[in-house]
Amino acid sequence: MRFSPPRLKVFCFSLMILGALVLSPYSIKLTNSLQIINTPICYPLPTVPEPVLVDGAIMVEVNAVAAAGSWTAKIFSEHISSNLVLVNSTQVNPEKWVLYFNVSGAVTPGLYSLNLAYTVGEETVNCTQNRCIWVLEDWPEELTIGQISDTHLPYGADDFARFVYEINLIQPDLVFHTGDVVDTETLANGWTYFQEILNRLEIPSFFLPGNHDHKGANGELYQKYCGLLNYSVVIGDFLFVALDAGDPGFVPLNQLEWAESVLQRYPEKVKIIGVHHPLFSLLPGRNITGSWENIEGLTSYLYFSWLNNLNESRAFLRLVEEYDVRLILSGHVHQNVFYVYNNRHYFVTTGPCGGSLREGGFPGYKLIWIDKEGNLKFDAYTMADLSDDMNYIPVGNVVYYYSQANDGTKSAVSATVINNQIQELTDARLEFVVNSACDIDDYEFYLSQPDNYETFTYVDGHHFIAHIDVPPQSSLFITLAAISDTEDPTINVEVQGEIKEETPILFLIEASDAEWGVKTVKASYTINGEETVLELMNVNFLKVDKDEMILDYPTVEYLANIAAQPSGTLLHLTIQAWDFAGNWETYEANFTIGAPPPPPTRVLSVESTPIAGVPFNINGQSQTTPYSATLDEGDYTISVQEEITVDGITYIFERWSDGSTDTERTLTLAEDTTLTIEYEKASAAETGIPLWQIGIIAAVIAAVVAIIVIKTRKHG
Repeated sequence: MRFSPPRLKVFCFSLMILGALVLSPYSIKLTNSLQIINTPICYPLPTVPEPVLVDGAIMVEVNAVAAAGSWTAKIFSEHISSNLVLVNSTQVNPEKWVLYFNVSGAVTPGLYSLNLAYTVGEETVNCTQNRCIWVLEDWPEELTIGQISDTHLPYGADDFARFVYEINLIQPDLVFHTGDVVDTETLANGWTYFQEILNRLEIPSFFLPGNHDHKGANGELYQKYCGLLNYSVVIGDFLFVALDAGDPGFVPLNQLEWAESVLQRYPEKVKIIGVHHPLFSLLPGRNITGSWENIEGLTSYLYFSWLNNLNESRAFLRLVEEYDVRLILSGHVHQNVFYVYNNRHYFVTTGPCGGSLREGGFPGYKLIWIDKEGNLKFDAYTMADLSDDMNYIPVGNVVYYYSQANDGTKSAVSATVINNQIQELTDARLEFVVNSACDIDDYEFYLSQPDNYETFTYVDGHHFIAHIDVPPQSSLFITLAAISDTEDPTINVEVQGEIKEETPILFLIEASDAEWGVKTVKASYTINGEETVLELMNVNFLKVDKDEMILDYPTVEYLANIAAQPSGTLLHLTIQAWDFAGNWETYEANFTIGAPPPPPTRVLSVESTPIAGVPFNINGQSQTTPYSATLDEGDYTISVQEEITVDGITYIFERWSDGSTDTERTLTLAEDTTLTIEYEKASAAETGIPLWQIGIIAAVIAAVVAIIVIKTRKHG
C-alpha cells in the first residue's frame, strides 16, 4: 500500500523531543523541539494519517526486532481515549512488524494520536505518534481538499501558521501539501517550525516532498522529521497517490511502475495524484487535448524538468489517461497553473504559502471539492479567471476570535467571524467550551443561529461544535449563553504622550464586558461641529504567527490616531462600545489642543452596611450611600460620622472595608475603587440609663426606705 525507497545517507542531529505548550483556551507557543517520526512507528504518520471508520481496523507498521511482543495500543485526543483491540501481528522482516487493531465504537469522529506499547525481553517500549488516526462515521460522498504548497520553512512559518489558523475554521475534510515543506532539508529550525505549527492543525493532513525537501540529505531528513516520500491512501471511494519528483523534478520510471500497481488494485476508486513538479505549466489557464502516445505534441505545455525526460512524461500521462486520474495536484512554480486535459483530467497547481512570491503575488491556498463520481468544483478565486496566475485564495482574509475565555470557566462565550474573502465560508466550524455548572439544555445561541451543532461534555465543560455559513465580505456575531447580560460594557481611554499643536494625538482605548463580551467599538471626534470617524487599530487583538497563536480576548484594546491640529483647537472625543447583548456605553471628553491633558478618570463607589443612606463627606461635599461617580485620578478626603441614628436606632462606626478605622481618611484614587463603610448597631445598654446612674439611684432609694422604717418604729 505504501512504498518509500531506502536511503543510505545518514544525517545526525542532537535535538529535543517534541512538546507543545497549550494555554487555555487556545494559546500555543513554540517550544523549539523536534521529534523523529519514522521510528519506531513508521506508519501511520502525522503527515500520512490512517483513515478508519468507527469499529473499523487500522494498520500500524513498527520498526521493532523479532523479540517484540505483548502489543497494546490506544488512540486519544484532548478529551477522548480508547483502547484498541489487537487483531493480528505479523513480522514482515527481522526489524519490522505489521499490526492490525480494531477501533472501539466509543470514539467519536475526529483526528487522534496513537499510543503504542510493547515489550522486548524485560524492557517495555512506549511510543506516541501525534494526530495520525482519522476516524470517520461514514466514508464521504464528497471530499473537500485544502491544497497548500511551497511553505519553505522556516522562512514561510508565519504564513503557514496563519493558514493553519484559517483552515481550522474553514474545516475542509483534509489538507494536501504538494511539497517544498522546508527551504533547506538540513536547516533544523525549518523542521522545528513545521512540527510545532502542524500540531495546531485540527484536521487530517497529507504531505509529499518537493525538491527543496531533498536539499542537503537527499530526502533522508524529510523522512525522519516529516514523512514518506511516496505512498497511497484510500478514503472510501477515493484513492490518493503521492509521488516524489525528487530534486531533478520528474518521477522516475520505477516509481511510476509502483504507482501503476496501486492504480490497478483500485479500478473503481476516484483517483487523485499529487506530485510537486507540475507536468503542464508553461501556459496557465488552458483547455488542451492530446494523447500520451504523442507526448511530443504536448511539449509546448510541459514544465522543463518533464520536457527533458519525455519517457517519464509519457509514462506519467499514460497513467492519468488509462486509469482515469481525475485530479493532479502540484506546486513548485509559485503561481496558479490550471489545465483541463481532454475535458476530463484537471492539472491544478497552486501558489506558495510562504515561499518566494512572484511580482504581485501573495501567500495562499486552494479549496477543491470532488465527489465520488469524479466531478470537481473549485473556490471562487480559482473560478474567477482560470487564466490568471494569481487566482488562488489569499491568506489573511479570515479572522475569528472569542470575546470571553473559551475554556469552560464562563457561562457565556461570544465569537466574531470576519470573512473578507470573495467567497462564502460554508460549514465553518466554531467550538464553544462553556461552564458545566449550568445544565447543557440551559444554553442557547443568540444573534446568529448555527446551521447545526453537536454537544459533548468533558471534564473541562460542555463543548458545542457549531457549524456556520458566513457570506463573502461580511461578519458574523454569535453568542452561546446560559446567563443574561444586563451590565453595560466599560471604557477606559488614555492619552499616549502629549496633546500638542501640530502633533498627531494617539489614544489607547480599552473596552471590556464581564458577561457576554465586547462586540463593537466605535470612535469619532468633532471639531467645529464636523464629525470624523476614527479608524481603530487593534493592539494585540489577534496574534497568529510562527511562535504563538492566541484567539481569545476578554479585553479589547485599540489605538486611535487623530491628525495634527493647530493650537487652541477644541476637540470633542466620543467612544462607544456595545456588548453582544446589546448593552452599550459612551465615553466623551473635551480637549483643547496645546492645553495640558485632563487627568484620567476612575470610578469611586461608596457603600454602607448594614444600612444604606449613610451620610459622608468627600472633599467637603455631602453625599449619601450608595454613591458612585467618575472622578479625576488624585487624592480625596473622605469623612464619616462616629455615630448615626437611623429610624431610632443608633449605629457606631467600626471600619472601612479596606481595614482603615479612621473616620476621616485620604484616599488616593488611581483605579476603579469600591469602599464600604461598616457600622455596628449600638447595644441596648448603651441606649438607656448608664449602669452607674442606676446604682446611685438604687442606693438613694434604699437609704430613704431605711429612714422611713426607723421613724416608723420610733413612733410605734
